Amino acid sequence: MIEDLELLIVIAEITGIFVGFGALISLSRPKDVDDWQVLQIRGVVSIGLMVFVVALLPVLLSRYGVEGHTLWFVCSLIFLVLNWGSLIQGFRSSEG
Repeated sequence: MIEDLELLIVIAEITGIFVGFGALISLSRPKDVDDWQVLQIRGVVSIGLMVFVVALLPVLLSRYGVEGHTLWFVCSLIFLVLNWGSLIQGFRSSEG
């Protein structure tokens, strides 16, 4: 289990780097970029943040003694909620 947690930490580190660069790109917003492209970049940043949180979630919960089936069940439920929330938020912001 320790090897899996170390792998998840590495995934979170890599994701954090890409999310940071994506956030910088979305904040710069040059004049020739339309609103749809900015919305797409923000969507990618949101998905990256979700991956970051989901990668660190098993590490955090395992520190509090949650293990085995319960750990992965809780993490998958949280991922499901975050995934659907991200999709709904994306549809809401694209309509407006």
